[in-house]
Amino acid sequence: MKNSIIQDIVPQGGRKIPNIEKIKIEELRTPAVKITGSEYEEDLSSKPQPEPIVNILPKVEIITPEKYVPQRRNNVNKKLIFIIVIAVLFVLGVVLLINKYFSYVYIDITPKTQAYTLSKEGFTASKAENMPLHFEIMIVDGEDKQDAVFTESKDVSTKAKGEVYIYNEFSTKPQKLLINTKLIDDKLNVYLTDKEISIPGYKTSGTKIIPGSIAVNVTAALAGEKYNGEPRDFSIVGFKGTTKATKIYARSNGSLSLGRTGQYYMLSAQDKGKVIVDSGTALYNKLVKKLQAQVPPGYIVYTGSMQFSKKISDEVFESKTPEGTVTITGTLSAPIFKIDELNVALIRSTYSDVKDEEVKEIYSQKMKEFVFAYTDTNTLINKSTTNFKFNLTGEDTLLWKPYVDILKNKIIGTDKESLDTFYLSDPGIAKARAIFRPPWQSKLPEDISHIKISVE
Repeated sequence: MKNSIIQDIVPQGGRKIPNIEKIKIEELRTPAVKITGSEYEEDLSSKPQPEPIVNILPKVEIITPEKYVPQRRNNVNKKLIFIIVIAVLFVLGVVLLINKYFSYVYIDITPKTQAYTLSKEGFTASKAENMPLHFEIMIVDGEDKQDAVFTESKDVSTKAKGEVYIYNEFSTKPQKLLINTKLIDDKLNVYLTDKEISIPGYKTSGTKIIPGSIAVNVTAALAGEKYNGEPRDFSIVGFKGTTKATKIYARSNGSLSLGRTGQYYMLSAQDKGKVIVDSGTALYNKLVKKLQAQVPPGYIVYTGSMQFSKKISDEVFESKTPEGTVTITGTLSAPIFKIDELNVALIRSTYSDVKDEEVKEIYSQKMKEFVFAYTDTNTLINKSTTNFKFNLTGEDTLLWKPYVDILKNKIIGTDKESLDTFYLSDPGIAKARAIFRPPWQSKLPEDISHIKISVE
């Protein structure tokens, strides 16, 4: 069976069938043939013959599969290459983005250490601000009370005593007062000065008068408890009614005490000694805690430098009743040092070759545990002390603390391989280890906050 000519045509560039004019049926008749062997014979050769159908069809290029498939493959390859290029650019962009915003480096540093021993190392401390090792004086006071049973008794008659300051606002010239000059307080109690004095004249600062003053001890005119008391104001009895009455005056410095009369109970000698020891120890411990609590930040104090003094008078061991309370007062004084200055002094005394810039990185870990002792055992620490020498003994380990912020600024954005050079250039680093996230980084982050350094 013949295939249709139209079915054999594969249009170029697609499946569109070309526009072929409709062929009349009569033109497609079979060409003239001569039929023989039949009772009918007809010569059809003389009749006009139609042109072959192939001549009336448009010329159509036959595109075989062999020609069509490679063209489709070329288009596919171009698309694939384009996709690959876009993917590569995307990956590179992601990598750059990660490196800039999500890259971190974690550096663990093991600092350098060096053990040392102090054995009666001598240091000099001075009150002067420009000295290498400066000190300040701290003084605290307090009291301790102990319940006691008073087993002995006696009749007593004593006068109150105390100290007063006498002021001169009357004249720029000194004013003399004789011994036993009478002073009277606001309760009309009379006291006598214990010696002759000369009160300095006043000074002026602009329109302000600065009175001259002098301290003197006084004793109550009579015995009795009513003369005891806290600070009070006095006037000079001899100046009453004169211009000096309000210009020369006095005020007690501390309390007036020891005034008493009548029967009093007292502690036995044995009980008195025990109370002194127990109360003194309790007061000392109380004042040590009080002083340590008041040490300013950045300063250090040693218990071995503290000097304790207690104030005990006979009246504290006496009572109006068989059972009473013994009160002991005292003060505690000690020098305090700036930790940074003392740290430098310790380092230079044990590590003489240290460089100035390196000193700032070294710290003595146990300096607070050293034993303090004055070189001169007779050294007194009070407000007038200007300098002294002392020794420290003990064992410690110097610890280097590299400045993390300075190190970060040195290594920011540098090559990975250059880290070892930075480690070696810092004398305070014994060893270091760096971990990069992500691990393919060849440089340290440009963002300093992405550089994490920890010192073990």
